[in-house]
Amino acid sequence: MSKKDDEAFAKWVEEQVVKPMSDSKMVIGIYTGKVDVKLAVELGASLLLDKPIILCVTPGTVVSDNLVRVAKHIIEMTDGWEKRLPDILGEIL
Repeated sequence: MSKKDDEAFAKWVEEQVVKPMSDSKMVIGIYTGKVDVKLAVELGASLLLDKPIILCVTPGTVVSDNLVRVAKHIIEMTDGWEKRLPDILGEIL
């Protein structure tokens, strides 16, 4: 990446990730087991901003030990998972 690309990426992260996340009470991420650059940036910012991480995973997804350690809750997105989300969010708020 060029310096211009680096600066554009940093600006995007600041405007689209860090600023909105600063005002939030928690971060909800969806993880399918594949490396997702946006999720990686969001998780890193979540840790730096000390935000609780709610990780929603597709059924059967292998979650690394480190990711398990940093997630406040991990929800497997099986049938009806969205019905449990308000209770989980209520615990955190």
